[in-house]
Amino acid sequence: MRAIFELRPASRQLVLPLQYNSMLQGLVYHLLEGTEVAEFLHDQGFTRGARRYKMFTFSRLEGVYTIERAHAAAGWTTTARAGTSGAAAAAAPTQADPADEPAGGRAAVAAAAAGGFDNRRAVNARDGKIIRFTGSVRFTLSSPYAPVIHAASSRALQLGALRLGTQVVEVEAVRFEELPPVTPPVTLRARTPITVYSTVNRPDGSRFTYFFEPRSGEFERLVAENLVRKWEAFTGRTYEGPGVRIRWRGPARGHVARFRHGVIKGFTGQFVIDGDPVLIALGLEAGFGSKNAQGFGLCDPIPTREGERGTGASRRTEPGPVVPAGPGGLKEAADGRAAAGGTVPGATAAREVEVGAD
Repeated sequence: MRAIFELRPASRQLVLPLQYNSMLQGLVYHLLEGTEVAEFLHDQGFTRGARRYKMFTFSRLEGVYTIERAHAAAGWTTTARAGTSGAAAAAAPTQADPADEPAGGRAAVAAAAAGGFDNRRAVNARDGKIIRFTGSVRFTLSSPYAPVIHAASSRALQLGALRLGTQVVEVEAVRFEELPPVTPPVTLRARTPITVYSTVNRPDGSRFTYFFEPRSGEFERLVAENLVRKWEAFTGRTYEGPGVRIRWRGPARGHVARFRHGVIKGFTGQFVIDGDPVLIALGLEAGFGSKNAQGFGLCDPIPTREGERGTGASRRTEPGPVVPAGPGGLKEAADGRAAAGGTVPGATAAREVEVGAD
């Protein structure tokens, strides 16, 4: 299930550091703050062995924007339309410093509630760039665990206005979207970067993180194995199905997101995925690859051309209901725990729970 949040900057424009991933993650945590869903994800969540999954992901902000250098007098601007506003900084080398969590969980909630990021610091950001949105913006929150969507949507509608950094955005509406059934093979577009990596300990005690690239073989294998682990965490059962096979198609664009103590590198582009529709449907809602709760791995099916097989279904079904901001929107989910026996949209499978870091 997905929710699309329509937001309007209170000052008619929204100026953020180009590397705003952790700010948007803080906003998502703020929307879940104080709910039973947040307690469940923090205290228990979805586990598989030592791994914990949050089971949600989100897009970047989408809208009309310009990217500017920190000091306009010495810089330039470029403009892109809605749908391409997930622009990220230039790719860094594949071998990178340890990727660390941003100020997530309760720290992110506190930062978001307090205003978090000073835009004067954004002007002096390490990459020297800011992103300026004009007019309304939107972002998508996606999860196979419906209480996450219900709790975040209800809170946004109740609050009516939210903070991104030091700036206020007004909630215009929230629209809901159920993904259509999946018919493999399906061609997907990575809307936010997909990341998979391996971390090893050096003899001196430091850690080294290697981010795999598409077509390396390891990238495709790790993404497929990650889907199986998520399914097992979500359902609490051992997976015995056929799994999935992934083949990257066309160019892969590298993106680097900077967080407090390191970077995360991921890739966008198109890939064909075949195999178990249950796993594919779960990936479309929970995200592909790692670091989904930091905004990585959100993918969309590419619309099918008439008579063409193997591209799956279009990203959206009939338009979902739009709930305007104001009193009496949604009632908050009464229970943060998923009941067994539900279904992952687009396939038949028992539905249960997962948690945090992967």
